[in-house]
Amino acid sequence: MNPFISFCLYVAARVFVQYLKSRPDDSQTGDSLRFLLSAMNALKKEESIDRVILGSIRRDLEGLGMRNPKYKSVSHIVTIM
Repeated sequence: MNPFISFCLYVAARVFVQYLKSRPDDSQTGDSLRFLLSAMNALKKEESIDRVILGSIRRDLEGLGMRNPKYKSVSHIVTIM
């Protein structure tokens, strides 16, 4: 599989995380972020760079969870190993 797909998913997830920082009650964006994270988790078995990318997203999500407790559960979707 093309490793560029992982990068595109990463950029999209970062955009959603940044958007949720300003509008944390947008449930549709939260659902889209969950979908992207699930796709990234599925792809990490094929590309080793995905583990690094998921670690970065997880740190962003932990910061988001500190701002809004309802997003603490989202960071649990991301599994690095």
